[in-house]
Amino acid sequence: MKKIFLLFGLGITIACGGQPSGSLVVVNKADHAVSLIDLKLGKIVATIPVEYGPHEVAISPSGNIAAVTNYGDGAKVSNSLTIINIPEKKKITTIDLGEYRRPHGAEFINEKEVLITCESKSRLLLADLSTGSITEVANTAQMGSHMVAYSVTDKTAYVANVFSGTVSVIDVPARKLTTVINFKAGIEGLAVSPDGKELWVANRNDSNVTVVNTTTRDVLAVLPAHQVAFRVKFLTNGSHVLVSNGMSGNVSIYDAKARKWLRDIDVASNDGQPVPVGLTADIHNRYAYVCLAGYNEVAELDTGNWSVSRRIATGNEPDGIYFSPVSIKE
Repeated sequence: MKKIFLLFGLGITIACGGQPSGSLVVVNKADHAVSLIDLKLGKIVATIPVEYGPHEVAISPSGNIAAVTNYGDGAKVSNSLTIINIPEKKKITTIDLGEYRRPHGAEFINEKEVLITCESKSRLLLADLSTGSITEVANTAQMGSHMVAYSVTDKTAYVANVFSGTVSVIDVPARKLTTVINFKAGIEGLAVSPDGKELWVANRNDSNVTVVNTTTRDVLAVLPAHQVAFRVKFLTNGSHVLVSNGMSGNVSIYDAKARKWLRDIDVASNDGQPVPVGLTADIHNRYAYVCLAGYNEVAELDTGNWSVSRRIATGNEPDGIYFSPVSIKE
C-alpha cells in the first residue's frame, strides 16, 4: 500500500479574541472541490479540486489536516477520501476505498486516524492517514449509515442510520458494536456533548431533535425544530446546540443544559430559499457557521446576540463544513 507522509505538527498561526479568526473548509458538491476560507480576511484563499461528488469534511485536532469524503451522486458512485494540507493549501493524496463505496460522515479520533461511514456496506471504517490503510471498525447492522459523531471522553462513535431510523453505538478501541438505539426513519444529523453524556439527534422527517442519555439510553427530551432538521452542532463549551433546518431557512438555537429551545435565526437574505445545511463553530464559542446551499455562501452567526454577522461566498452547492484554528495566508 502506498505510504502517505503527513506533516503533523506543522508551523501554524492561531489567533484568539473577539475578532473572527482561523479558517473554514467548505465542501462544494457541485464543483467537486473544497474552498479554504480565512476568517480574518472573510474570503476564499484557495480552491482545491477533489474527486467526484464530495459531501462531508473533518479536520484533525491540530487543524492542519482535512479529510473529505467523496460520495458521488445519483448518477455516479464514488469511493475515496481526499486528504488536504490546510496551511499549505494543497491536496496531499486521495485514498481509494475500494469496495467501500458511498463514504459519507467523517470524524478524526486523533491527528492521523479518521472515522468514516460507508453507506454501501453499512460499516464504520478507520483510515490511517500515515499509511493509507483502511480497516473496518464495526458493522452498523443498519441501513443508510450516514453521519458519525465521536466522543473523545469514552472513545465511542455514534452512527446515524437514516433509513433504519436508528443510531449504532460503537466502541472504537474494541472494534465492537455495543448497541443500537431506536429512533424513527429520517434521523440524520447528530452530535455528542463535549462531556460525552448526551447525544442530540435531528429528524428531518419529523422536524425535531431528540436528546438521549448516552449511559442509560433514555430519552431526556424531544424538542421542536423546523422542516428538514438537518445537522446538529454543539458549541465547544457545550452551552448551546444549533440545528440547521434545510427547508425553513433558519437555524434553531437551544440551551443545552436546560434542554430548551431558545430562538430561530432567519438566514434568508432574498426571496430565494437559502437551504441551511452543514454547521460548525469556532473554538472560542464566539461564532458559528452554516452553509447555505441555495445561496452559495456561508452565514456567520454571532453567538453573543444570535444574529447573522457576515456572509462569505463559497463555491457551488456548499454542504459539509468544518472549522480550523489555523489562519491561512494568501
